[in-house]
Amino acid sequence: MSILQISIAPEAGVTVSAPPHGATFLVDAVYTRAIGDAASTGVADLPNTVQETVRATLDENLRGSFGLADVAPSTSIDLCFLGANGGVRLLKNVSPGAASALAVTLSATEVAAIIAEDPQPIPSAPQVSRRAYFVPVGDHPVPFESSKLQISPLDVSNGGWKNRGLDQIFHADIPITTAVQRSGALTTG
Repeated sequence: MSILQISIAPEAGVTVSAPPHGATFLVDAVYTRAIGDAASTGVADLPNTVQETVRATLDENLRGSFGLADVAPSTSIDLCFLGANGGVRLLKNVSPGAASALAVTLSATEVAAIIAEDPQPIPSAPQVSRRAYFVPVGDHPVPFESSKLQISPLDVSNGGWKNRGLDQIFHADIPITTAVQRSGALTTG
């Protein structure tokens, strides 16, 4: 059995900024492994190579080394640098040739891709609970039991209160909580 020793480190002069607390950097080496030449009578028709994956851990400076057993000749190795969510942040393909050791260096761009923060979803707007009560404000009877209340958020900043005509409907220059008797259609906007 032969072992190909792989070492990974940033290029000279490339520094790794402080990773998030508790960050672990993982790399998967996907390669073709030779499984031997001795064929038995029961498996003579099977291939003599298989795809194998070896996972290794890099330190906080993206340095580490690991061994790959029986790398098939004239094949390449895919180094998949993983993010915390398991996704591949960087895929780097290397060819070892006939060497017994391979030093892989990472450029500043590659280091930045590996240590980048995982994208986070945009936080949803907080849910606001409201309660409303139907209150008679005029002399006309209103069938509250068959009435519906609809609430719609309005942007009243930058003059929106007056631009929508709400100052005229509610007889107030600034947004307030109030009730007025209204006949006719509501304004749109």
